[in-house]
Formats: sequence, structure tokens, C-alpha cells
Amino acid sequence: MRQPGGKRGAASTPIFGSAPNPTALARGHCQPWHLAILLPLSLRFSRFVDGEADRRASTGPPEGFFTPDCNADREEAEVQLELHQGSARRHHDIGRDTAPHGVLILPGLDDSGPRHWQSAWSRLPHFRRVDFAEWERPRLHDWVPRLDRAVREHPRPLVLVAHSLGCIAAAWWAALSWSEAFREKVCGALLVAPPDIDDEDIEIRLRDFRPLPRLRLPFPSIVVASRNDPFCRFARAQEIASAWGSDFVDGGAIGHINSDSPIGPWAQGLPLLARLSGHNGNLLVAELGLRTAFA
Repeated sequence: MRQPGGKRGAASTPIFGSAPNPTALARGHCQPWHLAILLPLSLRFSRFVDGEADRRASTGPPEGFFTPDCNADREEAEVQLELHQGSARRHHDIGRDTAPHGVLILPGLDDSGPRHWQSAWSRLPHFRRVDFAEWERPRLHDWVPRLDRAVREHPRPLVLVAHSLGCIAAAWWAALSWSEAFREKVCGALLVAPPDIDDEDIEIRLRDFRPLPRLRLPFPSIVVASRNDPFCRFARAQEIASAWGSDFVDGGAIGHINSDSPIGPWAQGLPLLARLSGHNGNLLVAELGLRTAFA
């Protein structure tokens, strides 16, 4: 008999008993040789599946897998990011004690309203807002002691995040109240849109903070300025940053970097904060997005 594609010869002999009967297979009849093959295979497959499940449970999802764990009904949504490098698994829980530094938010004149990026940032864990109380009629001799008390009472090493007149208050605090005791407490400052309070056209309510303090700040700092800020010329902002020993960042043409600016919660500023605070900037951006979405 010639086999298809083979040579003439004797009929092949099945290894396990009789040859399979196609009709029996079609009818669902099971032959002994079927079990001899399928049973060991099924056991091996079962062990493989169990082993693979155990392996994945121990190593976690593939590298870069992102699983936010949040509940919209919770007042404070928590983000859990699972980052993987090979088989090493690391969990980052924002809002717990993984953040190396706290943050003190220093608003400016009239406080920062609900649409201001500082109000959005205030929802982040370990971010505290300084209550200067006299928002409409600010006085230097009121604001500096309040900032000093807020720094002393904060339980963590911290970074200052100031806007507008809050930047001037931070600079005056550093000039008037700084001591070596603060060196391990205040690790930096993000100073956004400082106004030129020496300008003759500046709003009269800001003039109690004159003259502009020009002492070099005793901690790392970043000044962010806008190219069309109505309260400070761009070149003047560069001069202020130089006097304070601050790194300077061009924020673009976005006004006074406040609630009237087209920046929303200003997530672009969080990586700048991360440079000073040791936070993971990407995690802060993710957390800010969730908290503003659930607000």
C-alpha cells in the first residue's frame, strides 16, 4: 500500500493499540489509547497553568503596567502605581509616608480662589496652606510671623510653594527669621510670579512689603515667571531670581500664572516642585489629575 507522500510498503502500526476510528471520534467515543495520551497532557497543562498563576502573582504585571486604585466616593482618592523592573515589584502609594517632604503653600494678595492652581495643589497629601488671615490688607509684620509659625509647626522637612506676594513674604521670612535650626527643615522654595513691589505703578496694598528683599535665599529655589505678567516685567523677574540665587524658569506668556491664566491646575509646575522636594513628579501629576477630577 502506498502511503500519501510515502513509499510502497506495509501499513503503519499504531503505537497505542488499534488505530483511531474517525467515526468513533466523531461520535465522542473514547478509546483506551486516547486516555493514554490525553491524561498525562492534561496533568502537565494543569501544572503549567497553576505555576504560571503563582509566578504572575509573585512578580506582578509586566513592566510599566499601571493600575490606579481609586474610589470616586472617597473624599481623598488614593493612587497606587505598580512599577516593575524585571521581577522586582515596587508599590508607590501617594498620600502615605512615601513622600519625603511636606509642602507649605503660600498664597498671595486676596488669597488663591477655588480655581487657582494653588487650591488644586492644596488637595494633595502633606500639602498645607498657610493662613495669612489679612488677605485684603496684607501687612509684612503679620505675614512673616504666621509663616514662621507654620514652618515650625509642620511635622516634616518641607518645601515652600509661593505665588505672587507669597514669594515676597517667603523672601522676607528668610531675611528676618532664618536660623540654622531651619536648615534641616526648609529644603527649598518654588516661587511663582513674584511681583515687582518696587514698581511705582504696583497696587498700593502691596507697598507695605517694600523694599524688595534682595538677600540670597538660604535654601535652593526656583523662580517661575511669565513673559506677559502685568505685575512684573520678564527682565525684572530675571533680576529678582538672580538676587535670590534662584534658578529661573520661563513659564511662557501666561499672565500672572493665576486663575485667569490658561493653565488649569498647572500640572506643569509639579515636576519643578519635584526637583526640590524629592517627590516623583509623574506620581504627583497623576494624583493631581485624580483629585481635581473627583473634587
